[in-house]
Amino acid sequence: MTFTKRVFLGFSLVACLATPLRAGETLTKTGDVLQILLPAIAGVCAIRQGMGSTFAAGFITTESVTHG
Repeated sequence: MTFTKRVFLGFSLVACLATPLRAGETLTKTGDVLQILLPAIAGVCAIRQGMGSTFAAGFITTESVTHG
């Protein structure tokens, strides 16, 4: 298993175990965790593929559009 896959699986496992899916506030917390974890995982992959600057530009654009 490659390093990137291990990092992705590790983050995924932490996200799943840290906030079990239940109705209400817990589901909101899960979304908050994923909002941070998914871009972090994508950033690790982009950096390992030598596309860090492209990822950063896309991330900044997405954040500025979605969060105003």
